[in-house]
Amino acid sequence: LAESLAAAAHYRGAKLLNQYPATMKVRDKVLTDTILLQAGIPAPKTFITDSIENLRPIVREMPVVVKPYRGRRGMGIEICMDEAQFNDLVKRRAGQESSSDDDGGEDGTALGDRLIYAQQYQEHEPFDYKAYAIGDYVYAIKRIFPAKTKEEKLGTPVGDDPELVELVRKCGKTFGLQLYGVDLVKTPNGYSVIEVNCFPGYKGVPQGGERISNFILENAK
Repeated sequence: LAESLAAAAHYRGAKLLNQYPATMKVRDKVLTDTILLQAGIPAPKTFITDSIENLRPIVREMPVVVKPYRGRRGMGIEICMDEAQFNDLVKRRAGQESSSDDDGGEDGTALGDRLIYAQQYQEHEPFDYKAYAIGDYVYAIKRIFPAKTKEEKLGTPVGDDPELVELVRKCGKTFGLQLYGVDLVKTPNGYSVIEVNCFPGYKGVPQGGERISNFILENAK
């Protein structure tokens, strides 16, 4: 419903903090990765399939992170460092495809639920980085994954990091977002963007509520 209302508002010329087309870009994982690639923004190689077995040749070449196509909040993520771990994953998922005789429906909705999304696993620091942007303001933390406790979710502030801030702002500019979040890892070659999302939770952002309120008021003029 929220997406439908945003679309209606956008096409009636209403002023939105994150324009509807920009929001929908980052809601689509394939489109997000395509745009990152075209913009020259560092990101892992990405693969998508409707059959887990199609990933086997890829796993033989590189470790992968397997995710639900419509997954969120880190749910359903599996890391396969080698083919043995991939075999274990296949066994756990055995029967899932055959148990459903749904052909995807007229609009392909069920097919989207079955799609498997995978990214190349990149060697990185033992932390995930989460950056929150409010206009030009960027606040970033690093935390273990998966974060379970409140303290783990709040993470540790990154502090002054021009490389990270520049990359996050480039993501915002590329997608046309003003309120957004960027998930990253830090590899030996620098930061790599794992995901871009619209209007994240801003957990732990100093004066987050005040900053967002001021931003809204300034942009509502």
